[in-house]
Amino acid sequence: MYSPDPAQQRRVFLTAWHKARTGQSLSALEQRLAAIIAWHPELQPALAAPDVLERVWDAAAGEHNPFLHWGLHLSVQEQVGLDNPPGIRALHQRLLQACRGDAHATEHRMMHCLIAALHELPQQGGFQPRPYLACIERQLDQPSRPLAG
Repeated sequence: MYSPDPAQQRRVFLTAWHKARTGQSLSALEQRLAAIIAWHPELQPALAAPDVLERVWDAAAGEHNPFLHWGLHLSVQEQVGLDNPPGIRALHQRLLQACRGDAHATEHRMMHCLIAALHELPQQGGFQPRPYLACIERQLDQPSRPLAG
């Protein structure tokens, strides 16, 4: 799915959502993408915007890029599926239990840690799995809270 072209990446999401809504058969990846999009009805209107392939969201102005958000969900799912970094699958299972089986809430907590790890890349000189996994482990001690998108 990786492409340096944001429009091409976004088309993958758009196609998966269109196929899901029209009852067409979906690949395994498209099924996952459609499920992720379905978790976020508040972000779905962006898919119908005429400039959806080119739009740049301004985080400083409080805008949320739905493709970035959905992509983070997919990244977490891939990491768990591959158990990479090693140990993340077991942490995911423990966090899933702490979130009372709510996979969406579990992924959001893990995404919080992934974003923090990505922000640290320039200072760390590359991805450092230990602080990332430690952040996820700290999420186990956080009380359940409502999702914020």
